[in-house]
Amino acid sequence: MKSEIITKNNVTCLRINGHELPFAATRSFRPESRIIHDFSAHGIRLFNIFPSGIMTALNKRTVPYSRFGSVWVGDHEYNWDNLRAQCNEFFPNLTPDDYISLSIHLDPPDWYVVSHPELVDHWEQMIQNLGSEAWRRDAADYLRALIDKMDEWYPERVYGFFLLSGGTTEWYSYLADRVIEEPTTLRCETYRRRTGCEHPDADTLRTASDGMLRHPVKDADAIRFWRDLNESIMETVLYFAHVTKEHTQGNRVVGLFNAQLYGMQLDLGVRNGYNEPHRLLDSPDIDMIFCPASYICRKLDSTSAIRVPADSFEGTGTLYVHEIDSSTHLVKTQKNSADGIAAVSHGRGRDEAFTCTEDSRMYIRREVGMVLAKGAGYWWFDMFSGYYDDPRLMAEIETLYNIQRELMNRDNAAISEVCEMLDSHSNYMLRTGCHYPMAEHQSPILNTAGAPWDMRMTADFFTDRWRDKYKLYLFPALFAPDKKTREKIAVLRESGANMLFMHAPGYITDNGFSEAAMEALTGIHLRRTTLSDNTIEGTGEFAGINWNFINESALGEVTVTESRPRIVENVSPIFAADHLDVVFGCFRETDDPACGLKFRPDGGFDAFSACAPIPLAIIREIYRRAGIFLYADRPVPIYTNAAFACVYCYEGGELTLYRPEPSVLTDCFTGEEIPIGPEGKAVFFAPHETRFFYVRRQ
Repeated sequence: MKSEIITKNNVTCLRINGHELPFAATRSFRPESRIIHDFSAHGIRLFNIFPSGIMTALNKRTVPYSRFGSVWVGDHEYNWDNLRAQCNEFFPNLTPDDYISLSIHLDPPDWYVVSHPELVDHWEQMIQNLGSEAWRRDAADYLRALIDKMDEWYPERVYGFFLLSGGTTEWYSYLADRVIEEPTTLRCETYRRRTGCEHPDADTLRTASDGMLRHPVKDADAIRFWRDLNESIMETVLYFAHVTKEHTQGNRVVGLFNAQLYGMQLDLGVRNGYNEPHRLLDSPDIDMIFCPASYICRKLDSTSAIRVPADSFEGTGTLYVHEIDSSTHLVKTQKNSADGIAAVSHGRGRDEAFTCTEDSRMYIRREVGMVLAKGAGYWWFDMFSGYYDDPRLMAEIETLYNIQRELMNRDNAAISEVCEMLDSHSNYMLRTGCHYPMAEHQSPILNTAGAPWDMRMTADFFTDRWRDKYKLYLFPALFAPDKKTREKIAVLRESGANMLFMHAPGYITDNGFSEAAMEALTGIHLRRTTLSDNTIEGTGEFAGINWNFINESALGEVTVTESRPRIVENVSPIFAADHLDVVFGCFRETDDPACGLKFRPDGGFDAFSACAPIPLAIIREIYRRAGIFLYADRPVPIYTNAAFACVYCYEGGELTLYRPEPSVLTDCFTGEEIPIGPEGKAVFFAPHETRFFYVRRQ
């Protein structure tokens, strides 16, 4: 068998034995024969088997990932009957055109930890164990044995192998605080060997010299530690990925969960080990990266959102897979599953179950539409089975897949004029535990601003894939750009590109803190100010719009655990901006300018906001001044490329849509054709409606 990731018409998809498939799959912790058959009958061709003996986070870690039992049961001893039992749930219900991926749980089982006292619970404290050569060796042997057994039993049916490890199988330490407070002997020895330094104490790792920002010299121990943590996780991932590629002669795709920087507080992204996504994107051994849908954008009154730098994937040969795992209306009505585990909503607040089929249908349509506009893939996470067990939902899933197949035949070129960029080096400068909310909480605002936008890393600047194609660049957390990044931004500014900087851009240099370096980067004179209340009040037409950097978002409707505590703090340092040409807002306490822009003599502007996330009205005004084409007359989520548009309208009613060139929109569900262009066209939406359109330029 030969499976690989290819790009066709700017859609990243799967090719199996020469046959091209858009990536739409399903997976479940409780697969049921009837539901597997139903997915297959509705066109889904890709399924997943997950043998595991490890417990989930549910019910105080008493609920297993797999009801079939562990396969890795002793020293090079494998219970193939348990694997066969799970396979028997699948293969009799699949067609010859259906394929399987195998998720390989690399965590050392309980018996292994007992027999290796230097180890601890891997799910809870993964980073403590990564220095164990015995575990790496034995887990790699288990991986090879699984591959061989599946190929023996089901030749030409297993297209990929997914590497799962650590907290929630997503390659992080679930109890990260315990990791830094109680490092094991193995962890201390490993850190000493890797860095030549002693393991820092917990206070050192949690402090910063200037409010929430680290000094490059005074806080070097903490910076070194967190960088090494991220690098050691990447090295471990790439080790197992290479083992898999080597054992399959490069003929199967390899994937994992990672890179979730756009979907959590940035300091948490560092703590979890997600801060080096370019290491994965640059590796020939990584084909796919998965990530759950945004946890703060799961309701009909919000938007859909991606949690990884999805546009950094462009041109890398790596597929982004969006996990659609929200709780549908069926979760509230399900009976207990076969092993007595109730299929309950796995979230609260923003992830409570929907109330009816139609709301579930419009939500999943919006999620898929966002993914299709990015030319990416998705899977239906039927967590405890039955989330989609509704004829109307299954019919929707089949239609969405058929639209996805059709888009492979159209040119889905990206048309974004706006790019938000995160910077890995700057993220290391954030104090651990400050719960810095950018860029996660800016994403839903950008999604409703009326134009598509790209989400990238500054590392993209220095690849052969990069093109200077954007009119507006947003930097929400560019505290410490390196010399190359500063120089690249200077070139972009000289070319006339518009910039929007937030908070403390360029404040950290190689040697310390520098307000002069901020002005050199941004072209704006920024000066430090001391405030008890850093609220910004809008001025002029924006009067009545207030925003601040007190991290109230940390009090959001998310489950609180030891690994995800709530901390609200007044973010510092904070800066005012002098000599702006246009002021959008001033600090309430001092009336100093805090948000606005400054025009450059040779064209373009530099904008700044001391606090973030920046409100929608101001984002739209910055878009207008940057010449960004807006695709609707009012703020609604729009996900679009050259061939496709997904538009969602919560309130319903008449919405005027625009395209930059004379075009025809064809409704993907009804076939209705709508002539459209820069002059706009009124289109009617029912409340909570998501509409898809094929776009054809005239």
